[in-house]
Amino acid sequence: MTDVRDTEQMSETPGPGRFAVLDESECLALLGSQRVGRVALTDPSIPDGQGIVVLPVAYVLTDDGVIGILTGAAGVLGSLRTPGRIIGFEIDDIDVETATGWSVLAACHTERIDPALLDSLRPWPGGERHLAIGLRIDRLSGRIVSRAE
Repeated sequence: MTDVRDTEQMSETPGPGRFAVLDESECLALLGSQRVGRVALTDPSIPDGQGIVVLPVAYVLTDDGVIGILTGAAGVLGSLRTPGRIIGFEIDDIDVETATGWSVLAACHTERIDPALLDSLRPWPGGERHLAIGLRIDRLSGRIVSRAE
């Protein structure tokens, strides 16, 4: 677990039973420290907007703050190749034993991205993953929490 209490820019270090909002720079630092997150989107193949899907993805955070993912052309994530799709992206780290954790949520829109920016990315599933998708962050929020003693 990444110990956010050691993050230099933490706006407020939570003590026992504390809840704190992370600022944008803290959220970006946490996004840069992880390699797996969750994409939340609507699946266009499910009618009436009822197809909310949350999928784990390997990702990189580019130097200009774009979340980059690789996927195949088929399937739900392949539908993100259309620029301008609005989606959510989330990362977190929870330690059940110590009852501490943090969460970062990004509201994003999809855009084309240079596949060369994703050279370091190694998606976990097998198969062809040549479709590079950028998730441009429009809004970023984060929280850190710890249990009261």
